[in-house]
Amino acid sequence: MRVMKRRRHMQICKLCMLGMFAWAVPQAEYASAQIRPPILPREQAATSLVQSVTNLETELARSNATPNVRELLHLEELKRLASRAPSDLDGGSADRLRRILNDFDGFQQNRRYSSVSSLSTFKTTHSGLQSLVASLPKQGAVQEEAKRALDRTLKPRTIEKPQEPPKVRMPDRVGGARENAAARLPQIAKEHTASGSIPCLISRAPRPTGTEKRDVIAALDLLQRNEFTIPGAARLHKTFPFHELRSLASGAKIEVQSQRRLEALLAEMNALSLDPNHASAMHHEVAANLHNHLRDLVDASNVGHPYSPPTPSNDLAAVELFGTLDNYKSAKWLLRLHVVACADNDGQRHSTMTKAQIQQGVAMANKVFEPAQLRIVFDPEKDWEELKNTKINSWDLVDHDKNAAAHAASPSLHRKIVLFSAFGPDAKTPNGWAANGGTHIWLPTNGIDPPGLCHEMGHFLGQLFHTFPGDGSQLVYGDDPSKITAANVDKLIADFIYDPNRNKSGTLTEQAMDGDGFSDTPPDPGADYWGAKWPGKVCDPGYPTATVPNPKGGPPWVFTPDRANLLSYFFRCPSQPTITPQQTAAILGRIEGTVPQSDNQNLKRLIEGQTPWSSGFGDIVIVGKIRNVGSMTSVGGRTAVIESVGDAQSGNAPLGPPVTIGPLAPNDWVLVKVPMPGGLSWKGSACLKLSHGDGNQANDTLCPEPYKAPQVK
Repeated sequence: MRVMKRRRHMQICKLCMLGMFAWAVPQAEYASAQIRPPILPREQAATSLVQSVTNLETELARSNATPNVRELLHLEELKRLASRAPSDLDGGSADRLRRILNDFDGFQQNRRYSSVSSLSTFKTTHSGLQSLVASLPKQGAVQEEAKRALDRTLKPRTIEKPQEPPKVRMPDRVGGARENAAARLPQIAKEHTASGSIPCLISRAPRPTGTEKRDVIAALDLLQRNEFTIPGAARLHKTFPFHELRSLASGAKIEVQSQRRLEALLAEMNALSLDPNHASAMHHEVAANLHNHLRDLVDASNVGHPYSPPTPSNDLAAVELFGTLDNYKSAKWLLRLHVVACADNDGQRHSTMTKAQIQQGVAMANKVFEPAQLRIVFDPEKDWEELKNTKINSWDLVDHDKNAAAHAASPSLHRKIVLFSAFGPDAKTPNGWAANGGTHIWLPTNGIDPPGLCHEMGHFLGQLFHTFPGDGSQLVYGDDPSKITAANVDKLIADFIYDPNRNKSGTLTEQAMDGDGFSDTPPDPGADYWGAKWPGKVCDPGYPTATVPNPKGGPPWVFTPDRANLLSYFFRCPSQPTITPQQTAAILGRIEGTVPQSDNQNLKRLIEGQTPWSSGFGDIVIVGKIRNVGSMTSVGGRTAVIESVGDAQSGNAPLGPPVTIGPLAPNDWVLVKVPMPGGLSWKGSACLKLSHGDGNQANDTLCPEPYKAPQVK
């Protein structure tokens, strides 16, 4: 009997120890959040913090972080407060520093900004802010929070502990199964809560941790501050009940009814994101930020997740389809294009270039010129003009320059890059294109491919020369390309190098074939050499080097040009041309007016009135969400595709290739995304389709209805 009592006593002690450990874990987590570095003298801590903030701002600018990151971290205000005299940091300033520290703490926990919080400069700034706050005297609410942190009977205000399991009255069962059912309750609660389903046995609704609610409120504040700078934001505010969303996110608890309303608001915002009337506002970075945070809040609240049946089931469902902004980055400068589609006075020889060609070129240009922190924009409705002018359309080197430059210099086009799509001087055959100094760009009447547009923009923006000598291949190879052969191409190179009338480099080495003078672009004999020496191998990576014999007995010339460079004539070889750091510096120097220009053109006009880093860009995409709404892990191998809805004759057309869905645990989800056709100008509708593979085909297709404003009663 004594042995049994002792064993029972030991079991009770073990349970008590486990209970204390379970209580200590959240307390330890909370205590770890309160740990601060050693307290430094206040003046030393403030000085160190100012330098840390400066370093963080520099790294954020270098990494193209979104502008709202600086705003969310209050970097300007933080630097201003830390620059004050130590005696001025009491009272309101001290309280403000503590609130900023809380924001830093929350920012570090937010997975959305993990790329920023992992920066060493962020960690240094965070640590410096902790040191400065630790050097401040504790007052009022801070002392109370410190007391709560030390007193285990008081719940810390800043931590929301996991909710206690509900007290459910278990019915008596025939056969005495009550104990078994009671023992299964925690496991049921854990399984279904993790999967997002709410079994009928448990009456409570899972609640968010609080981070998602704070993110939604912060995103609402940011949207409100930027209402007058976002196109279409005023109309969006009249359409969507932002005040109701703020009220729901501000509540202490989100009950089931509120969860359902949040789900309805998310569905409404999804529909707005696909509505052409609200596209410009919804796909702005600030609005897309709110959209994403609302989705996180709905996911955290387990809204709309159907009850999983007690028997195992395999059921994938198409649950969401929306438009959003992806891969958002900051741009230092915004450059707008304007296209003039030309024709003769009588309408003959008119341009056949399309707006889609320009849009495709702009998409590539934004990737090519990203190292220069530039964003190229083109609105097919506002930035397209049709002009009947025979002189401009004929590309006459006198009248065209004079008339086209005058047209491009008009007040409405003064801040734009003007592109003329013109026929050319030949009466019957359209020909050629060029960048004419800093006034305008010529394009062929039948359009241009994306690499060609980017190449001409490189000439225009940076006054960049080719990587090979000459405006074209004529300087080295002559006017007739048909005369360039494998037998004579080496001699053509040697003749050029030894001809002082053509070779102006002053050297007889490989540098004679350096066309732009930049040290980070290798000497380039031109694509014509590869085309003649190795027909069909111009872009073949297996032929990177050309060795040209020296007819006068010296060492051979060896050339390994950069065949990805935008200003070479290999620029159509890679999937995306590139520019070098020196070319990038030349472009920025020309645009910002810091480098004198030999053509006396003022490209600083393109950025008049702009503030650096005030604009951003990203990919406008359509996103579909596939969720496992079943109660067992799904079988992989099914595919999902987003389609553009067509008419009865043409039918639907896929907007991208099918995406294979791997196995998903219950309530797990995967996103499928495709570029939105035409970006903001797209006026179609889309469907998300999932290939069949389970017993419930009713939820395999999602075709949202067009947005309808709710009726105001």
